Amino acid sequence: MAVRPKSMKRWVVRTLVVGLVLLGIVAEKSASDRDAALAMPISNNPGDQGSFTELRGDWFSVPNTAKHEYEPSQVTRELSTKHMDIDGALPRFWYEFVPETDGEMPLVILFHGAGRDGLSQIEMWKDVAVRQGFALLAPNSVGSSWSLDNPSPQFIVQLIAEMASMHKIDMNRIFLFGHSDGAAYALFLLNHSQGPWRAAALHAGYVPLKSLNPPQIAKPYRLYIGEREQIFSIDEAKQIGKSLAGHGYESELVVIPLHDHWFYDIGPQIAEDAWKWFQSHS
Repeated sequence: MAVRPKSMKRWVVRTLVVGLVLLGIVAEKSASDRDAALAMPISNNPGDQGSFTELRGDWFSVPNTAKHEYEPSQVTRELSTKHMDIDGALPRFWYEFVPETDGEMPLVILFHGAGRDGLSQIEMWKDVAVRQGFALLAPNSVGSSWSLDNPSPQFIVQLIAEMASMHKIDMNRIFLFGHSDGAAYALFLLNHSQGPWRAAALHAGYVPLKSLNPPQIAKPYRLYIGEREQIFSIDEAKQIGKSLAGHGYESELVVIPLHDHWFYDIGPQIAEDAWKWFQSHS
């Protein structure tokens, strides 16, 4: 499966008119108003019981990496397309990677870790995207990381609509993935907003339990975490998974032996495994 030639060396800069009407929400409204339109209703009564499953990820091959250094390759830069849009009054950059394929494509939205950009995630996912025929959308955060105080889910929905206007996107198969701070952001979106995403896979990150709601619509998630994780607690990840299961979530925790917080050596394996899991939730 080839990459679209027109996507190989394009640099697209597009500024949206502030008066754009998207999904029935007028962009002249404030960011907080637009975000409120996507707010997930909080259930007064817990719904059906979900499930919590803990797995040991013995199937991963964890490299013995002594030096933690990473920059996206020139190949990834050339194969990805960069865009600019407006989120309220803020310019926002995002990347797309779209393989050549027939028919509608699923879409995976990628959220990078702190201090990185969308290219760092596209590089981890592009090979499986080409093999399996799905598109990638990787926005940059505002500043060095993702804000849970002003999450702007409407901007993510806006980007999905733009992708759908340019490519044949299967709107019934949209998924979230995030690493570290990006994982926390993805789980926050899954829990707090009613976007079109079906499920989320996370690596080495989560939202504290006090920041999560019992929503009326509980969508499944899978969290990958290293046995040697230095930043996030495995015990807390278990507590969160069990608590959300009590509110209808299908929660999975995959603990990877010999693995720590570093993502950029095991990333393609995580992407491959997460895609298989997404397929089971299509």
